[in-house]
Amino acid sequence: MEFSSFLLFFFNGLTFGMVLFLVASGLSLIFGVLGVLNFAHGTFYMLGAYLAYHGIRLFGDFWLALLLAPLLVAAFGAGFEILLLRPVYRRPVPYQLLLTFGVILVVTDLVKMIWGMGYYSIAYPPVLSGSIQILGRGYPRYNLFIIASGLLVAFCLWLFLQKTRYGTLVRASASNRKMAGALGINVPRLFTVVFALGSWLGGLGGVLASPLISLSLDMSVRIIVEAFAVVVIGGLGSWPGAVLGSILIGQLEAFGILFIPRFHMAFIFLLMAVVLIVRPRGLLGAEREPAGGRGEGKGAGTALRPRPTSPAIGFVAALALSSLPFLLPPFYVLLATETLILALFASSFNLLFGYTGLLSFGHAAYFGIGAYAAGLLLRDLGFSIVVAIPIGAALAALAALVIGFFCVRSDEIYFAMLTLAFAQILHSIVWHWNEVTGGSDGLDMIPRATMKFLGLTLNLGSISGFYYFTLCLVTGALAILWVVLQSPFGLALQGIRESPVRGEFVGVRVARYRLAAFVISGAFSGLAGALFAPFERAVTPEAMYWTTSADPVLMSLLGGARVFLGPAVGAGVFLFIKDIISAYTQFWMLSLGTALILLVLFLPGGLAGFAWQVFNGERKQTRGEGLVSAGALSERR
Repeated sequence: MEFSSFLLFFFNGLTFGMVLFLVASGLSLIFGVLGVLNFAHGTFYMLGAYLAYHGIRLFGDFWLALLLAPLLVAAFGAGFEILLLRPVYRRPVPYQLLLTFGVILVVTDLVKMIWGMGYYSIAYPPVLSGSIQILGRGYPRYNLFIIASGLLVAFCLWLFLQKTRYGTLVRASASNRKMAGALGINVPRLFTVVFALGSWLGGLGGVLASPLISLSLDMSVRIIVEAFAVVVIGGLGSWPGAVLGSILIGQLEAFGILFIPRFHMAFIFLLMAVVLIVRPRGLLGAEREPAGGRGEGKGAGTALRPRPTSPAIGFVAALALSSLPFLLPPFYVLLATETLILALFASSFNLLFGYTGLLSFGHAAYFGIGAYAAGLLLRDLGFSIVVAIPIGAALAALAALVIGFFCVRSDEIYFAMLTLAFAQILHSIVWHWNEVTGGSDGLDMIPRATMKFLGLTLNLGSISGFYYFTLCLVTGALAILWVVLQSPFGLALQGIRESPVRGEFVGVRVARYRLAAFVISGAFSGLAGALFAPFERAVTPEAMYWTTSADPVLMSLLGGARVFLGPAVGAGVFLFIKDIISAYTQFWMLSLGTALILLVLFLPGGLAGFAWQVFNGERKQTRGEGLVSAGALSERR
């Protein structure tokens, strides 16, 4: 390669890296000071871009939009922190993630209401249009402006954090917020200022990136995953790490497209996984005071006693479900079938989350492996469905064994980020492996033939036939999960959830138990995916994307992670909002996001958890107590 060509790719990497830096630095700053991993940070990037587009249409001035749009985003961020985040600082990390994910859904639908679903573009400002010559090659002026802007912002952040009194207060609060409060620092106000600054950085990144990309509703989802990769590689909460991580990923993106165009994204997440395994705090990360829900120790979020569901309730529910094809129209039977599949997916995830205390944000990997394996065996190799589905589950379990080996020694947010990295690697492979997986188109025409088993014939091509087949498999799988949780092994998992250190002290090999739970959870997630493929008659890479991994988290917390059938209840509510409400309005995400936010604020135990409390006559002791966060409850005890 000629040096001039190399230099152009290097500048391309710097351009993308500086946009990433603006977004990731805000994300890292918020985590470093507030201790909140804000999944909604990508919406600040999206809002910045759409507000810039709107401002240019109104005023015809890019520079005015560049000034005003990030300020409006900062104001939105400050309101978000004051009204929604403050009440959940003491909650465990999953509730913070659920709240910020609800904000993503709400903001996305609000953007859809205001600007529609079309794609928009913004022209380069006239003074920055055209290109300049670098070693005989033309390079866009605007890209150089982004590079210069990113470096200038990085320098200004360094000055602010290292050379100003307020920056000293920020660093002091990040290091030890209790001591900062004791010294008279107004910590709540400082949190709001820091969150507004992080939001401003995200909005600025969106404005600067808008002439380079098409504005669309999914831009927040795309950017947030790469921003997470930046802060994990550089170090959670580390501003210099955000600079280093952004430059590394920018160069991997630029040169990866040149040398490994099909799998360049996989290598970005492979780097993320390697860094987390070798140096869990990131390249420039350091130990820091736990914050938010983590500040209560490992017992935070786990002090509430588990509330298992009686087998009799499950038996009655199975009998009631068996009558649905006789009572409901075909559409609702299809909806019930999908609910059963997602209930199994969520329940398998909850074995890891609710009963072992590990938040996996990459569980779609095992769901997708089961779906693709079953789809290929059924469509291309002509396997029977009674063979294809167990093989899909077994392959998912094998993948969980390999991935879990590297993940189970990590805790809390590092475990979640490592599982996310592995899932994104697999998603990238599936997306580009056209010869086997069909690439971005996925697999279609997956058959559902007549099944003969033990002398019985069942037409799986019919709606009711596949429903009964799914009901039998899901009921059996949930029964096995129930037995596992009631066994000494399941009780040991719950003990590990409460205190891994105590478990090690009494002789429990925590890593082995976690790995076993990870494999079992992956196997049943693969079983759900293997059912999903013939149900939909198709599989796409979206089945392995990180947003699909968010679904079981939402369903578990919606229904109640501490009630065995809570995730199943959550699956039903999730699909009701998604499919039933979407039949009447295209803004179903607004309904779901609002429900999630209200749930986190007022019913953190989930719907089934609340019903269990009512059923057992548990009443709140004071007006302000309610369903308090588990961390506060453990403090009172």
